[in-house]
Amino acid sequence: MKRIKEIEVYSNIVLYSILLLLVLLQKIFFVYTYFIIGGWQVLGMFIHIANGWFMQKKGARKKYQWAILIIGLLFLPALAAPPLLMILLYIMLLISPLLAICYISICMNEVKELKSRKEFTLSN
Repeated sequence: MKRIKEIEVYSNIVLYSILLLLVLLQKIFFVYTYFIIGGWQVLGMFIHIANGWFMQKKGARKKYQWAILIIGLLFLPALAAPPLLMILLYIMLLISPLLAICYISICMNEVKELKSRKEFTLSN
């Protein structure tokens, strides 16, 4: 698990760097990066959920996952109300970079904690 968490951290950093370079070189429209990074992080989140890889019962990863679930649920009623959907999409445009930074911070802290422990246990 430690190796997988390290791969997740480094792959996120490489992905961010490549996408930043592509945006700066105007090879990709910046909004696409939201979907690429968000999709990659949601995939990582689902892998952690499926395997029960949590460092603490009420740790940052679980709080992040609850936040993402709540954000996702907010979109359900918004699908029936286009003005509300536009407001939510605009809000997501602004907070998505913060969510991405939060996610990579969680990953980095978990790797750091795993490296500092001789033995570790996982909790659901």
